[in-house]
Amino acid sequence: MDFVKIAGILWGMFYMGMAVNVAFDFKPADTWQTVACLILISAPPLPSAFAALWTARAPGIILLCSTVVCMVLILLAGDRDLKLFGGMLCLPHLVFGTAYLIIARIQEGEGLILLKIPPPTGK
Repeated sequence: MDFVKIAGILWGMFYMGMAVNVAFDFKPADTWQTVACLILISAPPLPSAFAALWTARAPGIILLCSTVVCMVLILLAGDRDLKLFGGMLCLPHLVFGTAYLIIARIQEGEGLILLKIPPPTGK
């Protein structure tokens, strides 16, 4: 579990560095969807990774929600390159978001079973 958290911090630092690099390359032709997608891709990973050191459920939910919103923005943008590149960049969000949710379930002692079905009564 600690490996996932350390990998998440490294991933967040990489994405933050990538965002700083891309921020200096904006063109007048960039749409608001492109800018919003960049923010949604690069902003959540590092704070979520640090927050996952204490609690993992909220960062997992934040990463999964930012992925959904980012994918909607990518589809609205209509730019082919943004669809390919943005889709690739959102994949780690899904992986780490799911990993954080699994870690949260393990830390709470609930195990990996996602759906709790009560045992049948004895009658």
